[in-house]
Amino acid sequence: MKINKVIGAYLKAIRQENGFTLDRVATEARSLGATWTSSKINALEKGISTGSLANMLILAKTLSSLTGEDIRLSDLALGDGVVELDGDASISCFDLRRALAGKPFELEPVQTKVSEDPEVQKITRMVASSVGDLMQKVSDKLFFEAARLDGAAVLNTAPTLAEQRAAKQLGLTPRGTAALCQLAYNQSLDEEAAQRAGEHATPQKRGRETRVIRAELESLLDYILEAKDLPASWQDDYDDDSLRRADSMSIVNGTYTQPIETDGFESASDAAYLDLAAKHGDIEREQEAYEELP
Repeated sequence: MKINKVIGAYLKAIRQENGFTLDRVATEARSLGATWTSSKINALEKGISTGSLANMLILAKTLSSLTGEDIRLSDLALGDGVVELDGDASISCFDLRRALAGKPFELEPVQTKVSEDPEVQKITRMVASSVGDLMQKVSDKLFFEAARLDGAAVLNTAPTLAEQRAAKQLGLTPRGTAALCQLAYNQSLDEEAAQRAGEHATPQKRGRETRVIRAELESLLDYILEAKDLPASWQDDYDDDSLRRADSMSIVNGTYTQPIETDGFESASDAAYLDLAAKHGDIEREQEAYEELP
């Protein structure tokens, strides 16, 4: 798909989730100095208007102002798949987010058939899907433990919009991300951000706290993937839920010392590949690393 379509899909999702009209988005953009109209917003959503840097900068700031969240350029490229650039050049949505965040990135290699052998092609597809399989398994594990410990708080509550966005960045399912928040904070991402920001906090303050929490969740997920299991305190019944929060913060701060059983979840792929098949579903680079294993 073209980058215009990626940005348009994000704009439409945010606008509809928050109940913003086309005119409201356009009005907010004009308050920032742009000359956008509702027709311009409609064209952006449909991928007709170009996904130029100028449009992306205005759009990110407009949506930040409307939602109260600190929306970065990289947030505009949430999703999966490959984005067409020029000719045969393309980039994955993951690397596009890295590029927009000012991080090193790779372009997608020109696609060539690995082998005419159906068995070789089958194995290649299995390896390419193993990262997603792992993250699905982690998501299911998180949901199971959160539902067991917190019951109705997890089973009867749909993931919030903030948790859905965080899920894209973490590589988890929305349900798994909501469960991770429940296990770490005993409440949703939105509730945790509101609590940290304090009563009568500005939308910008809540947005900053949301960014901090996302970084914490990423650290927690790194730990879980490395240990191949959940922290021990998350798997036991405690009257004091603050213990889970304390352990979550000790993991984030690098001071967690509680022993971990390492047989929590395994993938069918090579154990060495498990360590490489990390949080963001970076399939192309993980495939290369896998092929270099002895």
